Amino acid sequence: REEEVLRECEQHLLKMLENIQLIAVTLDIQGNIIFCNDFLLGLTGWQRDEILGTNWFDTFVPPEAGIKQMFTERVTQGLLPLLFENEILTRQGERRLVSWSNTYLRDSDGNILGMNRIGTDITEHKRAEEALKREKEFSDKIINSSLDGILAFDRDCRYIVWNPGMERIIGISKEGML
Repeated sequence: REEEVLRECEQHLLKMLENIQLIAVTLDIQGNIIFCNDFLLGLTGWQRDEILGTNWFDTFVPPEAGIKQMFTERVTQGLLPLLFENEILTRQGERRLVSWSNTYLRDSDGNILGMNRIGTDITEHKRAEEALKREKEFSDKIINSSLDGILAFDRDCRYIVWNPGMERIIGISKEGML
């Protein structure tokens, strides 16, 4: 009865991993793919029968990342980080940035057999962050290079922008006003 319950739990877990909108993949200690979900396949353009049994790092990780060597050297010692970000490649060669949460796959004696990995594609989020950063840098350059005085304040009427033009006109430094 316990074995039957265990098999049922395993089937429920597999169904859950198949249906989550995150990347789910299991690797053996050599980095070979022993499980992947449909979300990974949809994101990357591969078919399950094309990648099961292949090496994750040879198929999905850009070679310059050097992650394959780190994985093979450290996985059996339990030295790989449980939280990690790296790029993966789609079948078409597009790079996607993934934030991983990893857990070790162990046998009943505690020996490491591989890794279970859940990943979130953060590519668009990072692109948006970078675009926002570039826009802020551009705005700061315009504000700080203007000869005119420019100021702004928040909803609580606290100054949040005080450019060199305002320093010159009012005679109070930016640090003194913000």
